[in-house]
Amino acid sequence: MSVLQPCSGTLAGQVLLHPFQDLLMSLFSLRLLPIPYFLWLACFAWFSLIALPVGAQSYVLASDVPVLGAGGQPLAHAWAGGLNNPQFSNMDVNGDGIQDLFVFDRQGDVPLIFLGDGSGGADGWRLSPVDAFRFPPLRDWAFLRDVNCDGVEDIITSRESGVVIYRGNRDGGLGFVVDTNRLRYVQSGFTRYLGVTEIDIPALEDVDGDGDRDVLTFNLSGGYVEWYKNRAAENGDPCGPIDLEFSDGCWGRFYESGLAKAVQLDTCLGGTPVEKPASRSGVHAGSTLMAFDEDGDGDLELVLGDLSFDNLNRLLNGGTPEAALMVEQDTLYPRYDQPYEVHQYPAPFYADADQDGRPDMLVAPNSVVLGKDVNNVAFYRDIGTGSGAVWELQREDFLVGDMVDVGRGANPVFFDENGDGLLDLVIGNSSYTLSVGTKVGQLALYRNTGTASAPAFELQTTDYAGISIYGFENVHPAFGDVDGDGDQDMVIGEENGLLHLFVNNPLGGVANFTLSAPGWQGIDPGKTSTPLLVDLDRDGDLDLLVGERNGNLNYYRNDGSVTVATYTFVTETFGGIVLASGATNIGEVQPWIIPDPESGSYRLYVGERTGRVWRYDNWESDLGAVFEVTDSTVGGLDVGDRSRVALADLDGDGILELVVGNMRGGISLYREGEYVGVASLPGSSPLRAWPNPARQQLTLYTGLPHTQWVQLVDIQGRTRCQWQLNGPQHQLTLPELPDGLYQLLVQAKAVRLSLPTMIQAQAKHE
Repeated sequence: MSVLQPCSGTLAGQVLLHPFQDLLMSLFSLRLLPIPYFLWLACFAWFSLIALPVGAQSYVLASDVPVLGAGGQPLAHAWAGGLNNPQFSNMDVNGDGIQDLFVFDRQGDVPLIFLGDGSGGADGWRLSPVDAFRFPPLRDWAFLRDVNCDGVEDIITSRESGVVIYRGNRDGGLGFVVDTNRLRYVQSGFTRYLGVTEIDIPALEDVDGDGDRDVLTFNLSGGYVEWYKNRAAENGDPCGPIDLEFSDGCWGRFYESGLAKAVQLDTCLGGTPVEKPASRSGVHAGSTLMAFDEDGDGDLELVLGDLSFDNLNRLLNGGTPEAALMVEQDTLYPRYDQPYEVHQYPAPFYADADQDGRPDMLVAPNSVVLGKDVNNVAFYRDIGTGSGAVWELQREDFLVGDMVDVGRGANPVFFDENGDGLLDLVIGNSSYTLSVGTKVGQLALYRNTGTASAPAFELQTTDYAGISIYGFENVHPAFGDVDGDGDQDMVIGEENGLLHLFVNNPLGGVANFTLSAPGWQGIDPGKTSTPLLVDLDRDGDLDLLVGERNGNLNYYRNDGSVTVATYTFVTETFGGIVLASGATNIGEVQPWIIPDPESGSYRLYVGERTGRVWRYDNWESDLGAVFEVTDSTVGGLDVGDRSRVALADLDGDGILELVVGNMRGGISLYREGEYVGVASLPGSSPLRAWPNPARQQLTLYTGLPHTQWVQLVDIQGRTRCQWQLNGPQHQLTLPELPDGLYQLLVQAKAVRLSLPTMIQAQAKHE
């Protein structure tokens, strides 16, 4: 063991590995990011640390809190977070011999794992948040195939308009390592990168029946499908490294114009595209491919989904595995059953949805902007008995129909709607996409039908207070008594930035809202306003804190009274908080303030565009100060695109529950937990770090006998400390650090480390 001297000082708070939640356990993921190998065979391994003070929060998913949906139906995956643009594959994730379902949502690049129970039914899936974090960060599209025939599926995914492959392995536990940093192919003696746009989804299947997996994808300029033949079989090992060669520039002999649903058949000569038979409206817009043998004759048919249209098109292969020839098409596929139809850009996936061992067809929108965003996953079961496939529509809301899902974007707020002393859930949304170009924002009401110690929720309406008539988008509600009459009024923030006051005139103790003041007091902080009514200055009346698209918080002080609120603008950078990110510098922040159950002092939580939740404490004494961050990733949560957060004590135990909405239109409910022990979970890399949480020292195990270089890096990429180590295990004395998210960078020569490694901690709720 190498014992190192401290880089500088001591650590003021605790260091926690990045926590992720499940009902019974929490994982701390040591994520190794896919970074290219350098000429000297150096490899970088990253894992996340969060520096938090004593008493830092950690959360476990409250899967046991029941929710009833429309018609009183129990929602099996209520808190899964919704689906907008899901993609589907199968894999035995947890190693129990039963195929599970890997769901990757393009909206927010979020993986979800549903474990199969082997029941042979479409309802036998169980959400497993823990297993989702076995997968590396993915972008745009991702599916699973066993490329190297080792019995473990590999990940095929997008990167920089190309294709990356992560090899799956079970070296002590499921993990993935970059196998092919970017697929290349050979054409006319030259090696080139394989190009696949971020909005396309290619096919990686055995096209010619030789036992290895080839690639089918649309030409980057569109129109023609190209076949990249894998020469692994010809090299003597069909399970060996992928070795692509450009084989056919017009596979299937058809042309897709992008201007009509029907493709043009027999448009190529000798495998070479002829002059385009119809003009196209610019470059390739986007298409998805599902390649499978529908008629059981040994060659592959195609099911196409195109950005310009709302139906699938099936092309029947009348050729051979080596020479595909599409001879028939069904532009309303499957016409013989019930054609799939979506607003725009359908994407079909070949995966077993009902655990019967036969792949089914799952179809979902592939457009993150214009696609259908509720009840949007069609499940076509394969009812065939032979080697082909015969589809029969089972349902149009597979998985997502068992979730709380309010379309696009979810803005949850706690509010006692019926005066029974139990907090209900009101959820605003960005919109329901009714058709291309037609969107409407609404409020959903889930009434708390449980007890003071055991919450339970039931959907009452998806158009609470009837606000759909106003044509709002990005609807965000806030509740508070602004007129001093003893009931809670409602303020709506929306896309244009204005605030609108709805006065509450209860009927029989149940809230009853009427629009009283559109454009309330002329308050307009900026686009996508997210209001919060709270007594910031503790003078007895309600002030306003409003987040906006630019990532800042606007403070309006109430200079009126409890009965007549009059708001004065104070600052647009409350607390110095500006959480804008990305090339567009958008933050879309949303505040939530609640008293600490023990001290009574305010906690400020902020949801924002990247999907994380921030927390600020100890700021009340100076409202004009720049607040220090208590936690930049509360509970390690990252819900994908655009987090929206609310907290309340739902079960009367003095501990706050937390609900987080996201851009997929769903919400997740968490309860605060306590970590009570740490044990290693076998993984595919030797990296380990403990204890968790740590204070002044951290033990790092790399398992490497030779020289390693270790850096401690903050989220701005600045190196805060570094060491040169020898040997497999080291005790690191940590420097003094402000609270925040940190990473350890481990570099070693001639070493290939895989990902991810995890540390497991049991969680309990007291």
